[in-house]
Amino acid sequence: MSLSIVITTLDEEANIGPCVEGARLLTDDIVVVDSGSRDRTVVLAEAAGARILVRPFDDMASQRNAALRDGALRGTHALVLDADEVVTPPFAAALRTLLATQPELDGVRICRRFHFWGRWVPSASSFPRYIDRVVRVGTVAFAKDGHGEVFTGGEHFARLDEPLHDEDKKGIGAWIARHNRYAEMEARRDRGLLAGPPEPTSPAWLRARLRQVPGFPVAMGAYYLGVRGGLFEGREGRTYGAMKAVYEYLIQLHARDQARRDGGQPK
Repeated sequence: MSLSIVITTLDEEANIGPCVEGARLLTDDIVVVDSGSRDRTVVLAEAAGARILVRPFDDMASQRNAALRDGALRGTHALVLDADEVVTPPFAAALRTLLATQPELDGVRICRRFHFWGRWVPSASSFPRYIDRVVRVGTVAFAKDGHGEVFTGGEHFARLDEPLHDEDKKGIGAWIARHNRYAEMEARRDRGLLAGPPEPTSPAWLRARLRQVPGFPVAMGAYYLGVRGGLFEGREGRTYGAMKAVYEYLIQLHARDQARRDGGQPK
């Protein structure tokens, strides 16, 4: 087993140093796929030993697939990272052990500990929520799924319980701008799902249907604060729960705006 790491970036000067440093716990074969950063992201990544692949952004799945295809990766497997994610020593040891003991694996789903304002907030992102991140190069690729990505191809998959460290150091403005983009994509995806036949057993269809309820953002805020326990995680947990409610409201706003611009009637 050998491993490569792919990092996707756009104006990640505040995050790229720790990300590459952590990646080097696993490998020195590190490729940064940059979407045209205007800050010192590329300079810092190269100084830390990463190779650079520049590609205009269309979606994250395409960025990652381009690295798998064109990045001259040396590993049999590749771990893909966002620039605000950091490999810790326990994560590195756990991933090495998993791939060494199960070399037949085509993909690994991992989880992250989300930190906000320097504090781990367990209620955030429904920890532990598993996402598709480690692929066998040449066998598995990524497909766009809303604002996320999922595996396509392969047969043998596993979960890794040891989490990555996830902490965006760019500030609250970057979070708001990023989630506004995510909300627009989610709204478009939801409208597409609801335009087709009902799928009451599909979680994605059910979520899209619930998002048509006017009070759904408030309910999501209550879920993160109450059910998930964010209310008891200090200022950080309370703030993040409120931000999740705002995010759901942005999805509703984008859906209404898209319906108007597409000539339909907003819900």
